[in-house]
Amino acid sequence: MTRIVLLTPPGTAAIAVIAVIGPQAWAMSCALFRPAGRPLPTEASPNLHRFGRIGDGAGDEVMLFAPDADRIEIHCHGGRQVVRWLTATLAAAGAVEVAAENEADRIEWMLSRAPTLRWASLLLDQFHGAYRNTLTAIHADLHNGKVDDAQVALDRLVAFTPITKHLTMPFTIALAGRPNVGKSRLMN
Repeated sequence: MTRIVLLTPPGTAAIAVIAVIGPQAWAMSCALFRPAGRPLPTEASPNLHRFGRIGDGAGDEVMLFAPDADRIEIHCHGGRQVVRWLTATLAAAGAVEVAAENEADRIEWMLSRAPTLRWASLLLDQFHGAYRNTLTAIHADLHNGKVDDAQVALDRLVAFTPITKHLTMPFTIALAGRPNVGKSRLMN
């Protein structure tokens, strides 16, 4: 089965990424995608990128990225209508839409882009239910009358919230100081 997975959050955005995953991913891409320049090769080559259009007539401009023959990413305009139309076009070609949260391939995709071992470890913890398990334990504590234990666990969870944002969004850091005090030397 070839699946369609929306990798970006649903809603309106500047860019959306739709993955086509499965044995027919490359064949569907060849059938639907019209490159702006060089034609697509008959077989997917690793990390192939092409700009072009999908659809008959005007279609929509997209960037096609093919990490391998069984996985194609379509980077497109992020409007809801465009995403719905592209998803419907892929479904009409035989792919089946699958929710990203139910798709283990999303974790695999994120893991392949994890910049550090720690980030990869945390992603795997979440995939295996770390957050859900913590909430379940808090709920059990409340149900069993252990309000203080539940409060401690909630406080700890809330305390880590600002830090967790920086696993996917790096910190913004400024290095400021008077002239000739060693800012450049420290950066170098």
